[in-house]
Amino acid sequence: MEYLGIKIKQEIECKNKLIILLEIADDQLLPKDSIANVIAVDLNKKILWRIEHPTTKHDFYEKIFFTGKEFYAFTGGGQLHHIDEETGKIISSKMIK
Repeated sequence: MEYLGIKIKQEIECKNKLIILLEIADDQLLPKDSIANVIAVDLNKKILWRIEHPTTKHDFYEKIFFTGKEFYAFTGGGQLHHIDEETGKIISSKMIK
């Protein structure tokens, strides 16, 4: 599955919107900067927000999870970010690796 020509790694329905984790190219092992590769779109596929960049340098999001009340995003660098699902802003971060 794709969104605007970019492969979708994961998507979650969350309160009348889709939160989409966009795939990072396999050959991009260490990005130049942190990558905000999660977006939220409405039912018409209009972008509502792009997630805040990971707090660690040269990082990107690898997995997203919604508990029914709270939204989280995991980075390849081992951070767990609690995300405001209305804005895409990081509420808190915790190293899990």
